[in-house]
Amino acid sequence: MDEISVTDARQDIDRLIAAEIGLSVAASVRAAADDIRARLGGHARAILFYGSCLRRGGDPAEDDDSVLDFYVLVEGYADLYDNRLLALANLLLPPNVFYAEVPWQGRSLRVKYAIVSEASFRRGCTSRSLHSLLWGRFAQPVRLVYAQDEPARRNVTDALGDAVVTLLAAALPLVPADGSALEPWTRALEESYRTELRTERAGRAGDIVAADGARYAALTPLAMTLARPVSPARARALWALRRAIGKPMSVARLAKGVFTFTGGQSYILWKLHRHSGVTLAPTPWQQRHPLLSAPVLAWRLYRRGAFR
Repeated sequence: MDEISVTDARQDIDRLIAAEIGLSVAASVRAAADDIRARLGGHARAILFYGSCLRRGGDPAEDDDSVLDFYVLVEGYADLYDNRLLALANLLLPPNVFYAEVPWQGRSLRVKYAIVSEASFRRGCTSRSLHSLLWGRFAQPVRLVYAQDEPARRNVTDALGDAVVTLLAAALPLVPADGSALEPWTRALEESYRTELRTERAGRAGDIVAADGARYAALTPLAMTLARPVSPARARALWALRRAIGKPMSVARLAKGVFTFTGGQSYILWKLHRHSGVTLAPTPWQQRHPLLSAPVLAWRLYRRGAFR
């Protein structure tokens, strides 16, 4: 097999990503994205659809338990919010996450959208970001539902290509050199889940990768050409550091989510029950004071095994 040049590898990754993000989405997904754009005025530079609804395929409006996941890229936060505390929160601990229910053909679509600046998104998809919050998510399949202009589309394509290379490079030192083309991706997602308060069942990462096996297999030789993996010892140390930093950050984001969501406490408890089976009923005081009670609820959920 001929050796792939760095330039050719990057161009091939960009072509694959550009084709993938341009695939069509269900009308309900586009309606949800339009609703987000209306909420944000003219501030949305790009809207990305990702996550479990995308992986399952079909029309998520037909599944009453589905929550549509979006990332919204904006130029900055100062002009986006009337509330300066929200702008500061978005700057210091991105992203800000919001929840909405969008009327659609006689039913209500559950929509969760995260807001982050283009600059933070670009950096977060590269190896300059220690945490896998962005490059762990966006090395996976994505649809670009909206782009304000061609530079916005190009920025998204470049960032997603960076995420692919960064994720693979972080896992390569941890898998056998003679392993399958899908093994590094599975290991990378497993490690990424462990840096957050995830409720994913055992084997979930392998199922996700296998469902798009041809995609990951095509990306493997290209990303390996561009990857700069470290030694196995350093790779393990970096993942340990990501876990040590990532879990407290997840708790902080969870608390912030209760503050930014409309009905956020109910949504978070519903989602944790959906993934883990753990049910927790907040007291009336906790319902009236979701932000103050968030640490106590998080600790009780952790003790019951709702997340690891």
